[in-house]
Amino acid sequence: MRVHHGEAADLAVIKVKSMPNVGRDTGILTLEEVKWIEERVVEAVHEHLIGRDIFELVRLSDAGWKFYKYYEMLDMSAAAISMEGVAQSDDIPLFPYGEVKLPVIDKTFMIQWRDILASKHQGPSLLEQAPRNAARQIAEEEDKLLLTGEYTGWPALGILGLLRSAGTSAAASGPWPANAIADVNTARTALENAGFIGTEAVMIGSPTAIKCLDRQLTNTDTTYRKFLLNNGLVRAIYETRSLFAADGGTDSVLLVIPGRDNFYMVEALAPTTHWWYDKAGNAYGTVREVVAPVVPRGEAIYEINTVSCS
Repeated sequence: MRVHHGEAADLAVIKVKSMPNVGRDTGILTLEEVKWIEERVVEAVHEHLIGRDIFELVRLSDAGWKFYKYYEMLDMSAAAISMEGVAQSDDIPLFPYGEVKLPVIDKTFMIQWRDILASKHQGPSLLEQAPRNAARQIAEEEDKLLLTGEYTGWPALGILGLLRSAGTSAAASGPWPANAIADVNTARTALENAGFIGTEAVMIGSPTAIKCLDRQLTNTDTTYRKFLLNNGLVRAIYETRSLFAADGGTDSVLLVIPGRDNFYMVEALAPTTHWWYDKAGNAYGTVREVVAPVVPRGEAIYEINTVSCS
């Protein structure tokens, strides 16, 4: 994470250190305050993210990357077994590639110079509160981008996340939680048929769908959620408000197989804070990052749609 300062800001910092802390000048951030804010912003971003828990991270050199090209994952033909290692005919699989845009996700805010001073004497400092608030807004948009991608009512430059890239989409067999186990087993079978054998999937769903799994199985002392986890039907269960169907609905649940070959995220700019000041000494800040999801293998994603809880 990097923090940028203009020349005027650096001069103001020096002035603050060499003069009594009085008047408007004390509204300017010192270098120590900036470093402290950096840490708070990173904390705010990461504590609100689900996508980063399941996406592997690939870092690019800088924000100059506007597009990222990648190869889609296609399986070759079967390998041969022989005593002599007989030469096979050359297997030249197709290497289709995709391209994803790398958008900037940012949030700008302004803090009036006197409010900065006042917040140092009462309540949480605005120098921490405002950037953390901006970072939370970025985290929410990032999760939508990674988990869903563009959907009706939320334009995202045509970028598709997990749900919009699902290799299979099937309707729930009936209301949850009664039909949840059957639907999960159907999804697991489809993933196994796609080559994902012996690998536990991760479940992602809306709070309504996931909390539905907290009901108890009939004539047992366990919940549907515990049954799915304890019996290895899924590896983990995440609930999020960032998962949307193409039409904006929130009635879908995903089962995904994480891994670099299946999907990952690229980051051309880590969460970064940029500060500047106007002639009155008011502080302006922008928190920004550059990230995008990459899904080479949509077959690793199974969508259960039209999930209802009753």
